[in-house]
Amino acid sequence: MPYYQWPASALTEDDMALLHHARERTYPGTPINHLLARAVRQVFGQSARDLAAGPRPITSPTLMKEAA
Repeated sequence: MPYYQWPASALTEDDMALLHHARERTYPGTPINHLLARAVRQVFGQSARDLAAGPRPITSPTLMKEAA
């Protein structure tokens, strides 16, 4: 199994503030790990089955910069 860096280690204080704000706007307060899972699925696909369809292009300039 490949080694994966812990995802939270890349989150900044500003990122966590955004997630906290998003959590506070939901009812009954969606856990931050659920918000992260939703974001990953929205950007990269809904499930592992989506991988069979091939990679989705990364169109966000921020994500393209980080992927480089």
